[in-house]
Amino acid sequence: MEFNSELCHVDSTKIIVKITISEQLVNLGSALGEGSNVIEAEDNAIKRVLERLTNIENNNNYPKKTNFKINSTTNSNSDTISMKSSEVQRTISEKTPFNDKNHQVPTDWSEELMQIQQQIDRLSLKKQDEDRLIKFYLDYPSKDRINDYDDLLILIYLLKMISTSTPTNEITEVLNKDNLIARSTKHLAELEWNTDIARNFLYSEFTVKSRSDLNMKKLLKFNYILSLKIQEKTIIKD
Repeated sequence: MEFNSELCHVDSTKIIVKITISEQLVNLGSALGEGSNVIEAEDNAIKRVLERLTNIENNNNYPKKTNFKINSTTNSNSDTISMKSSEVQRTISEKTPFNDKNHQVPTDWSEELMQIQQQIDRLSLKKQDEDRLIKFYLDYPSKDRINDYDDLLILIYLLKMISTSTPTNEITEVLNKDNLIARSTKHLAELEWNTDIARNFLYSEFTVKSRSDLNMKKLLKFNYILSLKIQEKTIIKD
């Protein structure tokens, strides 16, 4: 039995997911769940769909089975992507700008700094707000103190995520840890990675078993890496 998790809605107050249960490619039912974070929303949805299926089981119309796994997907009717261990290893061993020892860091960062300034201007950030965000997400006192090229890329990625409609004093509340985890769930679904692939990739990059163990900077980095892989996938398809 397999549970597929689909992200439906994210805002500053709640997250809504849809859980679909299937067995041998047969859709057995689905339910929505709401929570203050992804895990809570998934738990509520799972509880609801299991209650429905229990009622069916009591009528002897539901095949009894206890083993199940949860996968992320963008389509509740999509077949779960299953990969052999060799394929999982190949996926997680693919080089990214962060783990490629041969990755060339440019000596001139003027282009990246210009992009950062353009995003700051787009958001109309005051210097104190700019510094507060950089400290909160990247743990630098200001952009001028960033001494790692990869962190510059992460900052650009972060600023591009922020909507001009979000009040400056609410950015850290809207783009919080739960939101970043939810975004990564969506990215993983776009990549069609199952739970094993995602977990192994996470461990290979950050040596943690759960996204909740990552701090804000590493969560941003995780999302950024996934976004790069989505771009690569799109280019290959084209």
